[in-house]
Amino acid sequence: MTRSALMQWILAASLFLGGSGCTDQGQPGRDPLPYEALPSNTLFGTEITFLDSLWLKARVRAGRVQWYPSQQQTLLDSGVYVEFFSPALTRAARLWCDSARVENATNDMWAFGSVRVESDSTGARLTTTWLQWDNRSRKLRTNAFVRIERPGELVEGGQGFESDEYLKHYTIFRVRGTVTP
Repeated sequence: MTRSALMQWILAASLFLGGSGCTDQGQPGRDPLPYEALPSNTLFGTEITFLDSLWLKARVRAGRVQWYPSQQQTLLDSGVYVEFFSPALTRAARLWCDSARVENATNDMWAFGSVRVESDSTGARLTTTWLQWDNRSRKLRTNAFVRIERPGELVEGGQGFESDEYLKHYTIFRVRGTVTP
């Protein structure tokens, strides 16, 4: 075998073997994630208003909102701010959190991260790591550690909490810290 014939044979063999190796390409026509796992809409810098007839119930602002219709939920993140309004159309309470999840069928919301709620009517301030808002009963709940400040009162170290949405009537389930009148 001549040298040029040997070189041609090596080149042909390397092309054949090199082209038949494993690749990381997916199957043609197949998405890397199922369609149901992806949001159908993603909005940035969004403000959402919740109305009941002509009553403004809440206004939500978030850096990013993702809607997942197959899971019937909406995810909010990048800084979430919610204003709750009374039937008299005055702002009654505000909520800040890192992220939130809303069940679309019930409008129940779970807030996560650094969660803070302030009542405009009572001056109370609640801080915790997660909080649920039950739309039907209009109650705030958590099983996490809570801290509540009211004018002239501080409760630091409670485990578990339930309240109306305005922080007027609340219960702390396991007080384990300091109560300062």
